[in-house]
Amino acid sequence: MTERPPSINESPTRASTPPQVPGYDVFDELGRGGTSVVYRAHHQSLARPVALKFVLDPAHADAEARARFQREARSIARLQHPGIVQIFAVGEYEDRPFMALELIDGGGLHRHVGDTPQPPLWCAALVAHLARTIEYCHQHGIVHRDLKPANILVYAAEDRADNAPTCGEGSQVPAPPIVKITDFGLARDLAEDSDLTRTGLPMGTPAYMAPEQAAGRVADADERADIYALGTVLYRLLTGRPPFSSDDPLRTMQKVLNDDPVAPGEVQSGIPADLETICLRCMMKVPEARYQSAEALADDLQQFLLGEPIAARALTSFEKLQRWVVRKPIVALTFFGFGAFYLLHLALAMMGDPLHSGTFHWYVTGVAAVGFAAGPLLQQLRDAGRAQVLTSISLIALPVLAATAAFAFDRGPLSAPVAVYVPMIGVAALALPTARMIWITTALISCCYLTLVLIAELYQPANRASVEQVLAFCLTLVTMGLVTHLLVRRLGR
Repeated sequence: MTERPPSINESPTRASTPPQVPGYDVFDELGRGGTSVVYRAHHQSLARPVALKFVLDPAHADAEARARFQREARSIARLQHPGIVQIFAVGEYEDRPFMALELIDGGGLHRHVGDTPQPPLWCAALVAHLARTIEYCHQHGIVHRDLKPANILVYAAEDRADNAPTCGEGSQVPAPPIVKITDFGLARDLAEDSDLTRTGLPMGTPAYMAPEQAAGRVADADERADIYALGTVLYRLLTGRPPFSSDDPLRTMQKVLNDDPVAPGEVQSGIPADLETICLRCMMKVPEARYQSAEALADDLQQFLLGEPIAARALTSFEKLQRWVVRKPIVALTFFGFGAFYLLHLALAMMGDPLHSGTFHWYVTGVAAVGFAAGPLLQQLRDAGRAQVLTSISLIALPVLAATAAFAFDRGPLSAPVAVYVPMIGVAALALPTARMIWITTALISCCYLTLVLIAELYQPANRASVEQVLAFCLTLVTMGLVTHLLVRRLGR
């Protein structure tokens, strides 16, 4: 994960001797990050306060760092907007590039609000203002890619300006502060789109980055990544906490990739349903499901502030189920597969079938329980990136062997639930999407089925399957394996 330079509002993390830059009176250090440091300064000839942002030291001023620094300066220079921190000059001192930026005294938004949930109208007005500013950036070909409360600076001045956000006429909620967006160090220039934007590494702040950024798909982080970040900022303002957080940044990114955020209304009461819908729409995992422009987001927030119907709508129960299946495919397949298997068993038992009662009932119950438990465990291994071949094979083999034993006690190859063998191949592919896993599972299931055929042939004449039935089912298994293999290859896994 790329370390980030500080925003100009951050407090110093350690003392340092300010550089004596000609033309500037440099005072205290404001903050520093992995590659840069920011000082409070006074521009002598222009007689105004500025923030001087330096590459941390000459050791960090390699060609790539300089290119990134210059790109950031060019990006800011292109964006002449009252909601964006302005750049005044660029230069170099003792082989260290620097830029002189507008100094904002109020600090970052995260310090302004702390961990206290803010009034919903206040939050909506502020994020609508931010969305209009981000729309301006997008119209000029710049995607920020690191929006977060620390990169939203608050004016300390008491006087309001024309660009300050409002909560609407007659509102009893205090008007939000005047804010400016800063830190374009990770900004993507859509016109230039240089190799500096295609490192393949996660870029940004884990708690606020979009899933495509957390997955390292840097080239996919377009305007909709900023819309996701605006949603996380709104979530933080409404609830007092980010949607995903952990002491381990990698764990946070795993949550961003695999988990759905808890609805803001479940964290903090009193959040209007429409505002919650807007927030969650911004944070959809799939970019196509989010607002497709920051202007559309700002318009919906404005509709909410006016008490008018919003364009976004809440997810239906069926859509929520679809999202859960997409996010947790292994759990869904095992639950549905073994659930259907167990319900069929119960139906046969209630119809008075003697083979599905007594001891066999408890055996089938145990098989279903193993299947239900294996699904979440496999999903957890897959989400954590630790689904190694042997572990996955062992966890797939356990329910396959248990089901085979259950079928042997039932009608062998003629047992109705034997069809559950087919989706088990898909479950294996979800656990570890490789050709090896698919074909090992297909071979294991085929051997188990042929074992049932052999047992019936030798010891259970009433359960014998015809040659046509055996060939047809084996062909079904091989076809399922082939189709799954081709799908995995198509997805590039």
